[in-house]
Amino acid sequence: MSFFAGLDAENYDRQYTDKELLKRIAGNFSPQRKRMLGISALVTIVALISASTPIIISRALESLETRPTMEATLLIGGGVFMIGVLNWGINWMRRALTARAIGDVVLNLRTSAFRAAADHDLSFYDKFSSGKIVSRITSDTRDFGQLVTIATDITAQLIQASILAVVLFNIEWKLTMLIVLYLPIIFIVTSQFRKVARKVTRNGMRAMAEVNATIKETVSGISVAKNFRQEMSIFETFDTANRDSYRVNVRR
Repeated sequence: MSFFAGLDAENYDRQYTDKELLKRIAGNFSPQRKRMLGISALVTIVALISASTPIIISRALESLETRPTMEATLLIGGGVFMIGVLNWGINWMRRALTARAIGDVVLNLRTSAFRAAADHDLSFYDKFSSGKIVSRITSDTRDFGQLVTIATDITAQLIQASILAVVLFNIEWKLTMLIVLYLPIIFIVTSQFRKVARKVTRNGMRAMAEVNATIKETVSGISVAKNFRQEMSIFETFDTANRDSYRVNVRR
């Protein structure tokens, strides 16, 4: 049996529904209301620019059929280049604003988590390794920040897809309907993948917590281990935990 086969949940772990999670996330981001409004506006602008780029290019190529001149070609190329630069600049602003908002939220989360950990009495740390708690405070909050960043990217892509869908319906609604018919299948597959990804991600966090706990306990008791010539034993313990962590996290 592996060092942490099963990756059992800690007693302080909590399970929340999607609705509860959204409410808690919204509560954490409520102090960042102004920044979130700015991010929403920038996400919409980026989606509009990204969706309009292929439309502009297609219209420009059609115009070249009637007037294939060097001036028109350079004008179209310069226009596409400027659109790309504008898209990059606005996307950079969105990323910068998102990073600041997420950074403040993660800072508050870590502060609250550390305060809660410090308020527990010694009996709590008799049951739970301090290394695991440190991992939850640092690694889990970092993953939360990455989740929000991915969510903003997906939102921009959904808006872009919606705009392109309207354009496609105006061009050829029959072909567009064939594409739309695949959406329920994609939604079902995505929903099932979400369940698997949630479980694997949770196990990955627990595995990383085990590694951090092993390192902390090993370093803290290294003098005792050396006195009793147990260096190889503690290395094997760490190596087992590290390999199991790799096996779990590589699935993420």
